[in-house]
Amino acid sequence: MKIFLDSSNLYDIERFVSMRVIQGITTNQKILLKDKEAFEKVTGKPFKYDDVIRAIVERVPRGMPVSIEFSAVSTTDFLEKAIKYRELSEDIVVKVPMDSKWDWAHLVKALSERDIPTNITALMSVEQVLLANAAGAGYASLFYNRMKDYERETFDGKEEETTAYANSVVRRSYDEIKRPTQLIVGSLRNLKDVWEIVYAGTDIITIPPNILDQMCYHPKTEETIKEFDSIWEKLNK
Repeated sequence: MKIFLDSSNLYDIERFVSMRVIQGITTNQKILLKDKEAFEKVTGKPFKYDDVIRAIVERVPRGMPVSIEFSAVSTTDFLEKAIKYRELSEDIVVKVPMDSKWDWAHLVKALSERDIPTNITALMSVEQVLLANAAGAGYASLFYNRMKDYERETFDGKEEETTAYANSVVRRSYDEIKRPTQLIVGSLRNLKDVWEIVYAGTDIITIPPNILDQMCYHPKTEETIKEFDSIWEKLNK
């Protein structure tokens, strides 16, 4: 299972890339807005989408996929933007939201014909994952906690029920998806989500920086380190 960083924060991208604990980057409009001030602070420049994407690809090693997302007024506009951003780097992956009008399928076909890899995003069900897979997308992205939100809001599901529902969607999607499409699971809100998704199974889990920072901590690990350090001191007296 691969770990991607769900962020556009340049500081965090540099930090985790340097430690070699991530294998890809995912972004979207909401993430970009959250990281807007951080970009301006790091670069000293006003926020511009093109500059952010350029700065991200400059900070990752060649071969590391960077999934980007943008909005467009038409499929033609979307295609033109996708071609422009792909020119920044061969590692750019274009995120295409699965709209109900099937524009996404036409875009996947058009982008594939231009050798531009796609990440079908905002998926909430097994059937959507199957469609993304059938269309030939490089990646299919499930939104873990938004699936739980839907179950809670629509069926008044309790926490255990919403978790079981989301886990079943992830597990079935992972079982049914055919390669080369890879399943990404994102929309994480806490450390417990990581454990649940790993248990359900996926090709890739994309994790926000604050949660990734928590993953190397365990109280018993800290206790063990202190114990062994104390023994080391005794050994060297």
